[in-house]
Amino acid sequence: MIGDIQKVSNPYHSELNTSTNVGQYTDDGTNGWDNLMFDYSTEIDLSSNPHLSFKLYSPSSIQVMVKLEGGAAVEKWSDFSSINTWEELNYDFSDAVSNGNTKVVLFFNAGVQTGTTNDVYYIDDIKWSSTLSIENFRKIYELTSYPNPVYDIIRVESMININSFVIYDIQGKNLISKKNINKKSVEIDISMLNSGTYFLKNILEKEIKTLKIIKR
Repeated sequence: MIGDIQKVSNPYHSELNTSTNVGQYTDDGTNGWDNLMFDYSTEIDLSSNPHLSFKLYSPSSIQVMVKLEGGAAVEKWSDFSSINTWEELNYDFSDAVSNGNTKVVLFFNAGVQTGTTNDVYYIDDIKWSSTLSIENFRKIYELTSYPNPVYDIIRVESMININSFVIYDIQGKNLISKKNINKKSVEIDISMLNSGTYFLKNILEKEIKTLKIIKR
């Protein structure tokens, strides 16, 4: 394992995490790609256990990008985390079974350089499993967007099809829209928008989800 992590007392006991001790990871928030790496030294068996999960406690709302290396690299992004509470993050690597990966790399607040040199996060119960956790089934209609903040292209992913989307400003004016997408991921070019805050409304199969995006 490579990265600044220490065993400490659980800062917040909850129904989701009753552990006495957890891992405290100190991240250089001025380096958008500082990371915590686990080197297995042998190929990770994704054919039997393709689902990675761990519990996170964060003082701010961040995205955690998980990258498999040591083979054909593949990365997955979480949705934005909750603040000051334990939650479980889940990643499905079933599409990387034959990649030969030997390393798992965690990027906290990935790509963002506006933190401090000592940003602290807490993690626990890192594990591989054969099926999605109950918590992940609850999140089946949630969306992942990255990067955010964004300069030009933002990617939106869902576990189910995205049928259409609309981007509108804080006054409610529709600026960009697209229908009949019917895909689980979509790339949206917002380079023509001015810097500021916008809202991205996504129409899924049975849900409507709205994300806040920051345009640099």
